Amino acid sequence: MDPKPRTLASDAEHRYGRGSLVDENLEFMARLSLIEQALPMLRMSEVREIAEALLDLLVVEARASAGVIWSRSEPTGTLELSAARGDVRVTEERESWPGEPESLGEALHAGRTIVEPSGSETPERIFLPCCDGDRLLAIARLSGCELEAHDVRAVQACEKLAELAGIALAAACERRALRRSSLRDRLTNLPSRAFLDELAKTELQKARRFGRRICLLCIEIEGIELHPAQVANVVACVARTVRTTDVVAVESESRYWVLLTDSDPIGGTVLKRRIASRLRETLALCDPGPEPLVGLATFPHDGETLPALCREAIARVHATRTSIVRELGIDAGTSLASIGERLRERALPMPGEIVSEAADLLVGELGCRPRDRGLLFFAPGKESGAFLRPLVALGEAEVATDVFLATEGETLPACSVVSALGLPPHVSADTSWIVRFGEAPPYALVAWPPEDDGMRPAFHSSDQLLVEHMTFRLRAEVGFGMRASACAL
Repeated sequence: MDPKPRTLASDAEHRYGRGSLVDENLEFMARLSLIEQALPMLRMSEVREIAEALLDLLVVEARASAGVIWSRSEPTGTLELSAARGDVRVTEERESWPGEPESLGEALHAGRTIVEPSGSETPERIFLPCCDGDRLLAIARLSGCELEAHDVRAVQACEKLAELAGIALAAACERRALRRSSLRDRLTNLPSRAFLDELAKTELQKARRFGRRICLLCIEIEGIELHPAQVANVVACVARTVRTTDVVAVESESRYWVLLTDSDPIGGTVLKRRIASRLRETLALCDPGPEPLVGLATFPHDGETLPALCREAIARVHATRTSIVRELGIDAGTSLASIGERLRERALPMPGEIVSEAADLLVGELGCRPRDRGLLFFAPGKESGAFLRPLVALGEAEVATDVFLATEGETLPACSVVSALGLPPHVSADTSWIVRFGEAPPYALVAWPPEDDGMRPAFHSSDQLLVEHMTFRLRAEVGFGMRASACAL
């Protein structure tokens, strides 16, 4: 009988055994499957999208109960939290890669995977680097992995996915750098409005995740067309005033934007007034002098998307043009007593109960809006009881608004959020004042002593700019501090 002819398959089976061929074939099929799963990542253009897609694949391959990815952020170059899956408390995770311990960071920067075995209190964890050559683009951490000690295939599969993700991330970073280089205004060398749109997407996502507030300032220069030298002065003035973490962008020679990260309306208003003041000084040499107008919008109270915040900020700029502040000639240096005298000319006769009713309403709203940061100032005049009663009812309620009560020796209610103040200079003790400023809708009321018919001359308004001026004059003339939760003026 002729011997059985030898084939490539039979020769391989004779050398390695049938089991080895099956294992090799299964491993080849698995690698092909991983490449097929990773293909969508190579088509993605956003770093965050790639991070989320990679984490979904890694959690399945490692049979992990939780996963987190930190990816490279431009232009800072830090590794920032990009995606989280499973049993993860995002608010407890570091926003930036902690880099601890140093030995772990050195290994990951060298492109090595780290597997930490489970301990008595900690589950097994896998740290995977995503690299482009010598550059570390992302770090994935998988927790609670259900792997046997000898199960290296799952780790190898995760490494292959991380390697493919490194290619996708490198391409996305290059595209992002090209976009940003083209999103710069040639005249001012500032980022353009399109760049701001791109950046704001990431900042708003982080604000939603960590419960932070963001402010958006719109700056408009009206009056004359600025020359290039004047534009350069405006840009330099704004750049010197903002924080290093804030972003200044240009839409046109007369409109600029400032994105304030991690800032509430009170902190944003402080910067807004500082920018407006310095711009007036810078533009004072122009003839005629243009007027800088600044509008402020806050996430999430004024909008939850960038278009909504932009619309609100522009609306605040337009409201500044028609504000009663401009009609009455009120500016940052106008004293509170002078503001009261000018508002007296606009007062209307109102029922004597208007002060007590307004106090009841505003204190009642504190319970409905406990998280709103801001301040509420009361000067009772001759009606201290009208203010004390609702404040006593407030009790020990936990609210983020600070309440200040101008008293003349009266006993304050037992309430932790109420502080005593004296009246500003030259302000009559017979006049009742209410000023509310912050995240709640602005409101101001001034009521003078009753006339013979029992009606009280009173003026009240929700004019944002007027309430802002009154608030800062109170701060300048009386002086008060605010809790850290409400951001000190």
